[in-house]
Amino acid sequence: EKEMIMAVGVLSMIDAAAGGVMYSRDPNDPHSDHILINAVHGLGLWVVDGSVTPNIFSVSRHPAGVIIERKISNQDKMLVCDDGGGLKIETVPDIKKGKQCISDEQIQALSHYALDLEKYYGFPQDIEWAVGGDQTIYILQTRPLQMLTSGPDVCIPKRFEQYNIILDKGEVACKGVGAGNVFLLNTDEDLKNFPEGAILVAHHTSPKFVTVMNKAAAIITDVGSVTGHMASLSRENQVPTILDTEVATQVLRDGQEITVDAINCNIYEGRVDELIQIAGKKKAPLRETHVFKTLEKVLKAIVPLNLIDPDSECFQPEYCKTYHDITRFAHEMAMHEMFSVGSDGNIEGAATIQLIAGIPVDVHLININGGLKEGLKKATAEDVLSIPFAALLKGMKSMKWPGPPPPDAKGFLGMHAQAASVPEDQLRETSKKSFAVVSRHYVNFSIRLGYHFSLIEAYAGENIHDNYIKVFFKGGGAAPDRRLRRIRLIQEILKAIGFRISVKEDVMNALLIKYKQPSIEEKLVILGRLTAYTKQLDMVMFNDAVMDMYVGQFMKDYVKQP
Repeated sequence: EKEMIMAVGVLSMIDAAAGGVMYSRDPNDPHSDHILINAVHGLGLWVVDGSVTPNIFSVSRHPAGVIIERKISNQDKMLVCDDGGGLKIETVPDIKKGKQCISDEQIQALSHYALDLEKYYGFPQDIEWAVGGDQTIYILQTRPLQMLTSGPDVCIPKRFEQYNIILDKGEVACKGVGAGNVFLLNTDEDLKNFPEGAILVAHHTSPKFVTVMNKAAAIITDVGSVTGHMASLSRENQVPTILDTEVATQVLRDGQEITVDAINCNIYEGRVDELIQIAGKKKAPLRETHVFKTLEKVLKAIVPLNLIDPDSECFQPEYCKTYHDITRFAHEMAMHEMFSVGSDGNIEGAATIQLIAGIPVDVHLININGGLKEGLKKATAEDVLSIPFAALLKGMKSMKWPGPPPPDAKGFLGMHAQAASVPEDQLRETSKKSFAVVSRHYVNFSIRLGYHFSLIEAYAGENIHDNYIKVFFKGGGAAPDRRLRRIRLIQEILKAIGFRISVKEDVMNALLIKYKQPSIEEKLVILGRLTAYTKQLDMVMFNDAVMDMYVGQFMKDYVKQP
């Protein structure tokens, strides 16, 4: 890759006085004779991502250029080019506030460009444009416009008088009807908790909403544009969507049941069964396509996992039925071979190297590329050349490794009860060696400490985009509630230093990516300390207050505070 020749395209940035998006047709009403133009002061990025409410112009196609309707927003902030490079936010000058950001002549010129581009490509177009400081119009890019290919084609009453309308303002981005309970979004992080059949209500639009569109009955936002990216995604997934309501997050309550009429732009209190029945059941837009059906067949040969237990007699190549089985089998066999290299003494020159570093862990090293000094049978900390492993070792060596903190009687009995319930073959696992595969910039460290197992994998090099740390942690010797508290302790500490965490019962996965090498080393030193700190700590985790105390103690004593 270092010798690969790569072309670099360089484009000059348009220092836009105004910018935005236009559609050569109305995607919600393909048979209408309208061109839609959305515009903002400054760069047009905020139209695309839905950060502000734009000026909206509806323009006739025939005769071309006749402005049919205009909605002028009161934009107060704008995104502009910074003289020193990059972008900055400025206040819209008072003289421009509440005024059209482009002239009628520019609107007409843009509409002619839209028709020309549609004619050239033979399909309705989604076009990004900008007006420079010299008032020149620039077409930045154009692509096929996602049209609403299906949807309610029945006549739906403008309103059902017997039901209370909570909100009747906004812009329809995707036609349809949906009913469900309001899910009031505060941060994008909350999307992972989005329930099936709920209605997403948010202040701004975001392309991240696509992650829940397969579950959402409808989407409503305070701010947003029908020409924005999320609106396009709504149409692709055929999710009824109303944008730019201004007050939805203030008017609608979390958990409140509502019905969204994204045809007449009405939001009803409660469930309106008559409306839902008239509109019909929402169809999955892609499920009936040839591509979807082909992929569905292909996935049956890829996804299912049949080889589950590595100790089973059926864990053999001839029992592989899917690609998942093959990768599972290959992984297990590779790990087995890697960690049995040299164990029987029959593979000349392939024996692992024992680490002698003054820590109470039986660590054996596999050097794959410059991770250790050459010609060693045993290695000390000074012999380690691996940047990430040296950092881990530094953290581990900096800690005192006494026995565990004194357990209370309940914790002690819980530990013995746990040991009594563990099969003998699993008990033998607790006495196995720990292994580290090391190279100059990489480490994969499998650590066995008593009843728990952890794995730390890391890469630390000059290219920030290559650098990462992964952490896996499982198990413990105490009762389940105390094991879970230790998991939460580790989770709290790793989250505080920048890791993304996922936890299921007593299993934790954590990831940190794209940090500079010194930062990666600093985090690994902390992980080394944490490895020693948490050894058998689960036995004293008899309540949440104790857990919080140990979190605070570690953060105070062993994490460099900003």
